[in-house]
Amino acid sequence: MKDLLFHFGITLGKRYTKKQKAWFLEEVVVEAKKQGWDSTLVSSKTKYKPNQHLVVGNPKKAEWVVMASYDTPSQLFIPNTVYAPFHPHKNFLTDSVQLLVQSILGFLMFSLVVYLILNSSAQGQGIQLIGLLLGFLALIFIFKFMQGFANPINHNRNSASIVVMLELLKEKKLRENTAMIFVDHAVLHAEGYNEIKAMKLIPESANVLILDCLAVGETLVLAHEASCIQTAQQFQHNYMNEMSLKSDTQGSLNHAFGLFKKGMLLISGSIRNQEFVVTSTRNRKDYKVDLDRLEKIKCAIVDTVEGKNV
Repeated sequence: MKDLLFHFGITLGKRYTKKQKAWFLEEVVVEAKKQGWDSTLVSSKTKYKPNQHLVVGNPKKAEWVVMASYDTPSQLFIPNTVYAPFHPHKNFLTDSVQLLVQSILGFLMFSLVVYLILNSSAQGQGIQLIGLLLGFLALIFIFKFMQGFANPINHNRNSASIVVMLELLKEKKLRENTAMIFVDHAVLHAEGYNEIKAMKLIPESANVLILDCLAVGETLVLAHEASCIQTAQQFQHNYMNEMSLKSDTQGSLNHAFGLFKKGMLLISGSIRNQEFVVTSTRNRKDYKVDLDRLEKIKCAIVDTVEGKNV
């Protein structure tokens, strides 16, 4: 697991641009083929920016489908910001503040560039050329700045979950009844999961397990739809460690797992002011990983999928 984390979480740890995502998907296809799994790339029909989802196995015939977002988030400028997985309106507010800060800083930088260019025009020809060149480079930087910069390290959001899925590919028995989906454009919002739902790749009878932030955190939570309470309890038992269950009959309002009839979400975080939150994501502090716990999570998934009651 450590080698996979180094390769997919560090070497391929940035999956922000189209090219970065393509490199990552190519490597996952190679890894899946090495373990004897077939894989298919499916694209959404988004008007502006098609998303690429990688399907490993056959979800239409699967009893279990394990999913995680593989894209990585932009870096936040606002310090000490937390991720609230069960309160999406707070995450939306975070993104709104981030956009506002970017817009203000972008406007100030643009104003400064215009001022410098206008001042250089009154100087000699050489100064004018230098001013225009610097202004052009500054405009490119402002454009990139408004697009956002990829967060440099993303173990908790969401490379650790990706590594767990890659470890599951090594379990030969899972090929019979399990499929994996690496979902694009889903790390910040549920758009990618909505696309998977709309594609009708997953039957309603399938158990759907979404892996979110799992690298660190004091509390491990398995949120689930009411229809799969027994499966959730079995998973909790197989994990053999402290794990909280969260039943949510309105999951579709809170997280992507509610899009699926037998949807579940596994996530780790902390309790702050009686609210479950995830810290140290979308910043340079997202580098810690509890490998031992990831191994236990993987084993619990395998035992639950195989119907074991440890």
